[in-house]
Amino acid sequence: GVDGLEVSTGKVSSVEAMNGSTVMLPCTYSSCIGIQNLYFNWKFNDNGTLVKLCEAEIPTEKVEPKVRVFHDRVEFIGSSKTNNISILL
Repeated sequence: GVDGLEVSTGKVSSVEAMNGSTVMLPCTYSSCIGIQNLYFNWKFNDNGTLVKLCEAEIPTEKVEPKVRVFHDRVEFIGSSKTNNISILL
């Protein structure tokens, strides 16, 4: 299990955008005990099927993750230096 990790998507619970436009999906994390091998992924629900957009693992604090992106419209814009795992979609 994970102890002492808090994840935040900010105050916005939903995002609306025009078809074809780009939006940022914000996500930050914080830990009171440090992190080690922190795995994360982004998925969306496509009519009941979860489709993975990207995934990565942050080995230790302040080390940038090796991000695997599975969709051409997804761009990882986060940085472990700022505890940010946001994406552009």
